[in-house]
Amino acid sequence: MSGMQLILVIILGLCGYLALFRYVYDHAANRAAFPILAIFLLIIYGVLFGGLMMVLSQLGSAEYTFMGILLLGACVTVFVMLAYLMRHFREMNKGALSLFVMYLLVVAYLTIFNRKGQSDTSILTGFTSFQEAIEKHSLQPLNHFLLNIIMFMPLGFFFAMMQPDQLNHFLLVAPISAMLSVTIESTQLILHLGQCDLEDIVGNALGGVLGLVVYRLYARFFQQDEQTEEEDEDEDEDEDEDEDEED
Repeated sequence: MSGMQLILVIILGLCGYLALFRYVYDHAANRAAFPILAIFLLIIYGVLFGGLMMVLSQLGSAEYTFMGILLLGACVTVFVMLAYLMRHFREMNKGALSLFVMYLLVVAYLTIFNRKGQSDTSILTGFTSFQEAIEKHSLQPLNHFLLNIIMFMPLGFFFAMMQPDQLNHFLLVAPISAMLSVTIESTQLILHLGQCDLEDIVGNALGGVLGLVVYRLYARFFQQDEQTEEEDEDEDEDEDEDEDEED
């Protein structure tokens, strides 16, 4: 397993631990004893995660081991996301939820249903586009990477818009974007629809994060203007009511 693969696996493991840490903290009966519980939880999680990596490493090559770990994380992430959406359906912005679902259907069509079978499919774990761009002193080899970023920007935007108070966090958007990308890439590999490229996963995750940044800028400037206009309208109505009472 290369250094980049190892770094991404460690990031995945930390994201999983942080999600578990947050869940246990929110549901802890005695938070005074939580530091000890967190250490105990870290030990158990580390043993289980390390054991899983050892088992997967015995099943095939390093590339398939790496993708197996990511696919497992993707399945867990997608399941948790669906469970959360079902549990908090009533609290969510229905318009944003509709846009999010429509966006996922469009992405599924473009990346899976609109593709034809290929005989040459493999796992690509190197960042060849960046190497080629450096060698040629041109940004053209990065076009595919940039398109992957753009394609996943709506995910971060619509995801945060569904429930801004709960879902507007980088630690949520980045793993979900990456794991959804892993699901797509793995499906393409299994169905022989294309290459499973680590570069695409990184680009998609970066796109989701940038989409969240765009949403925060939108919420900061446009929603504040809307709130200001509503407050001005309320003040005008109050003034009119006061004048009517005086008359």
